[in-house]
Amino acid sequence: NKAIEINPKYAEAYNSNGLILKKLERFEEALKSYSKAIEINPNFANAYINRGNILLNEIKQIDGALENFIKALKIDPKLDFQFGKYIHIKFMLSDWSLIDKEIKSLKNRIINGERAATPFSILSIMDAPDLHQITAKKFVEKQYPSTNNLGPILKRIPSKKIRIGYYSADFRNHPVSNQIINLIEKHNKSKFEIFAFSLGKKTNDQAREKIFNAVDQFIDVSLKNDLEIAKISRELNIDIAIDLMGFTHGNRHQIFAEKCAPVQVGYLGYSGTTGSDFIDYIIADKTLIPKESQKYFSEKIIYLPNSFMVGNINERIPDKIFTREELGFSKEGFIYCSFNQNYKINPKTFEIWMRILKNVDGSYLWLSKGSELANNNLIKETEKREIDPSRIIFAQKVPLLEEHLARYKIADLFLDTLPYNGHSTANDSLCSGLPVLTLIGNSFASR
Repeated sequence: NKAIEINPKYAEAYNSNGLILKKLERFEEALKSYSKAIEINPNFANAYINRGNILLNEIKQIDGALENFIKALKIDPKLDFQFGKYIHIKFMLSDWSLIDKEIKSLKNRIINGERAATPFSILSIMDAPDLHQITAKKFVEKQYPSTNNLGPILKRIPSKKIRIGYYSADFRNHPVSNQIINLIEKHNKSKFEIFAFSLGKKTNDQAREKIFNAVDQFIDVSLKNDLEIAKISRELNIDIAIDLMGFTHGNRHQIFAEKCAPVQVGYLGYSGTTGSDFIDYIIADKTLIPKESQKYFSEKIIYLPNSFMVGNINERIPDKIFTREELGFSKEGFIYCSFNQNYKINPKTFEIWMRILKNVDGSYLWLSKGSELANNNLIKETEKREIDPSRIIFAQKVPLLEEHLARYKIADLFLDTLPYNGHSTANDSLCSGLPVLTLIGNSFASR
């Protein structure tokens, strides 16, 4: 603010101000700061990116985020990690214009060693574990440098119990938490002491309460920086640190770069390699990562005997009964559903679904409701194929544990997406007794 007072035309100060306001979760003020930076310097590419990120992640104006990314890439087409993110946002909006050409260009840029995408953004774009690994390594090298701020972890007298720490910003009503609650509750408390490090802001919901009650210590570190969290972990003598986030939104990957525990493990929340030398292991199964795919992972593989996926089947299926009519269907007609998020739906998958609708008279396709623009784009794609758009039903967002799981009972078959399969959504479907039709691919996300 002092810099701006001295020089009101200092665009960089407004941009930096926006970054700080974002950290303070004053998002509308941050947007104004970025907009002021752009007003002063219309060619300030990073300010467009920063404004786009808030619109994308906090305000949920995805179309506005896309506009900002397009402007930034016009100014600087080589911006680090942004081209893949731009394509990912297009998929979120079901905007498939020029998509084949753009994906081909993205692949070439990754192969040529450019920092062309964030790791998460390409999981749904290409079924290529080799390119996933290259992208993750490039991202970690730039964003999460290994440090020695705290020095090596010294050998200590072992505790009577092994201390396991789970780290997540999603200890709330969220797919990962809803899946992992049962696992945490079933830890053998005579052998293990369980810690939950909450990286996200506090919520008062059922999932957070259950996790709070299931662990020995629930530690809110949302206001601590990464180095402080790593230090607290060491002081608590955490033996095994389990990252439940990978490169998903809200992650604090630098905690692990600072070495918060002697053994660091990636699990469940992220569908691929981190490409880092500080995540020691990844938990998987032999379908998820077959032996021939181990070379695409920087982590050693811990193989579970059956499936790496966990659930909470006994406590999760609500008793609520829906009728077809109240959910928008007629009394008859086969209901295909896919509650995967929009970014997982690509033109090839959608084309298959449309062929199915054409061949099964009176059938419906039941999808999760996305943004208004995304829904409209899918309707347009339906009309292009001369299918009545009233056969596409968009499911409203409702509470998972109270209503959403009960809705699966109305459907007849879950149609999966490729190359990013349903994970928690497929798990929910099977727990609800709804069969899943899927197709296995080459990468973690598609297996």
